[in-house]
Amino acid sequence: FPSHDIMVHGQRDPVMPWQESEQAARRLTAAGFAAKTAFETTSGHTITSAGVEQAQHFLSSVLA
Repeated sequence: FPSHDIMVHGQRDPVMPWQESEQAARRLTAAGFAAKTAFETTSGHTITSAGVEQAQHFLSSVLA
């Protein structure tokens, strides 16, 4: 069954650079997975309500 992945990442993350998510998405896509990224320009290394909303929207569209 197909894999659908989303990575929501803060561009001000001091722990893991947001480019890591970008690179992971490229690698997953190259391996045949459906990978999506969403970047939050003002967020750091945390889960935000906007990120949760993006994940909810993504899951709703994948599970529909």
